[in-house]
Amino acid sequence: MESEQVIQSSITQTQYKLIKNIGSGTYAQCWSALNIETNIQVCLKFVDYYLMDENQQESARREAQLHVTLLNDCIIRFLETFFHSTDTVVGPRNAFLNQEEE
Repeated sequence: MESEQVIQSSITQTQYKLIKNIGSGTYAQCWSALNIETNIQVCLKFVDYYLMDENQQESARREAQLHVTLLNDCIIRFLETFFHSTDTVVGPRNAFLNQEEE
């Protein structure tokens, strides 16, 4: 992945333009991105799901299911999850804490 690359949701067909890598770990990378249609900045989390063993995959599924239920101004709101190539992408709306939609 690289800056300016466009990623499209296989579910909603929403297109996101990658801006900057903001963090990474063993199985995931987080990118600041822009929803091309709405011009709203989001955070996309790319999870290398297929590199995980079954227990790690289950843990990642539980994390996503839990994130959907979290509603707090200090927690990034979960928007959608979709598969992109061999990565799972989790793209929460309002990527930066307390950012209002414009």
